[in-house]
Amino acid sequence: MLSFLKYVLATMVGFFLFLIVGVLILVGIASMFSNSDKEVSVDSNSVLKIDLNSSIQENVAEEDPFSQIFGSEVSKIGL
Repeated sequence: MLSFLKYVLATMVGFFLFLIVGVLILVGIASMFSNSDKEVSVDSNSVLKIDLNSSIQENVAEEDPFSQIFGSEVSKIGL
């Protein structure tokens, strides 16, 4: 009987841990996709400052999501 109760308790703890980890993973995935593009408004008499020390490329690829994680993000200016 004691062995049965240990297995039931272990199953319940495992189930709750699975639920907690699953919810955390779902929240992480939802937060990744919830980044919405906000419309940027430019005030009148604004000045555009471009750093010409970085490379300017005609076609810049989409942002690499792993570059933000690993910190290897290089600033790229696209036309």
